[in-house]
Amino acid sequence: MKNEPALWVQENAENIELIDVRTPAEFAMSHVKGAINVQKDELIANHAKYLEKDKAYYIMCGSGGRSQFTITSLFSHGYNLTNVAEGISGMDASKLIMEAKPETKKDGRLILEHLKDTKMNFVILFAENCGTCDMLKPILESLDERYKDVSTIALKITDFQEIASQENVVGTPTTFAFIEGKEVFNFKGYLPETEILKKIQEHNK
Repeated sequence: MKNEPALWVQENAENIELIDVRTPAEFAMSHVKGAINVQKDELIANHAKYLEKDKAYYIMCGSGGRSQFTITSLFSHGYNLTNVAEGISGMDASKLIMEAKPETKKDGRLILEHLKDTKMNFVILFAENCGTCDMLKPILESLDERYKDVSTIALKITDFQEIASQENVVGTPTTFAFIEGKEVFNFKGYLPETEILKKIQEHNK
């Protein structure tokens, strides 16, 4: 599978055929100028409607999972498809077209309202049909089940746009880690359990 860095794609988006396979709600929240939005399942099911075999296309999503799945699903049809590595999470957020920020009704960080009464909390902002999200969520939920002082809170990004806007989240998954109510680290995309545990140990001394 061919891959192109997200920043290069962002800089050249108006001169290439760029398809964003996220949901319309995600696309509305933030997208690249020049990209068109065709949701993953729609593009796979009706590829002949959107793709031509004599053109080159760049396929993107939140962090790379859905775009890779789309390209793999369409491989046998002979299209010239390149994956946008890291998706919108790897792009310069200051240059994205952003939906107007919703009014924040309360002072302070809204994400803090979702923390549970445990020493450590993971808050993951995810999207439906996001392959990378589907890989990461079970890892965080497993930590929740195995350690009594750990909680995992999953927030669907399109249902919590105020939080996404306030935290400058443009791609999924994005995960925030809190110890005793204080944010100690965050990360975009996927991390294996070993790396997450390593980060916990670094900040829980």
